[in-house]
Amino acid sequence: IIQRYSKIEDQLFKLFRYEDIVFHKRQWVGDIIDFLELELEDSKIEKIAKKHDIFPTKENPASHIRKVTPGDYKEKLQPATIDQLNECFKAILIKYGYEN
Repeated sequence: IIQRYSKIEDQLFKLFRYEDIVFHKRQWVGDIIDFLELELEDSKIEKIAKKHDIFPTKENPASHIRKVTPGDYKEKLQPATIDQLNECFKAILIKYGYEN
């Protein structure tokens, strides 16, 4: 799958890492604007980023905004499951800087 999508990535779509979206809102919004080849004043980019800079303190399963903690999966998944997923998605994890 990664080989198939690598050919079109950054042309037709842009992937962002979860923690970059959560912790680097200003950069993320700017990257979206750049990718879409739009022009937007820095002050408006900043305003958008601030408006969506939400950090809930606890998880609410009914909300699309969950507990904002990268690595939270370690509290929810068994170590054997994590090992299996890491092996299965090894190439993708390396590509996006998630190597252990």
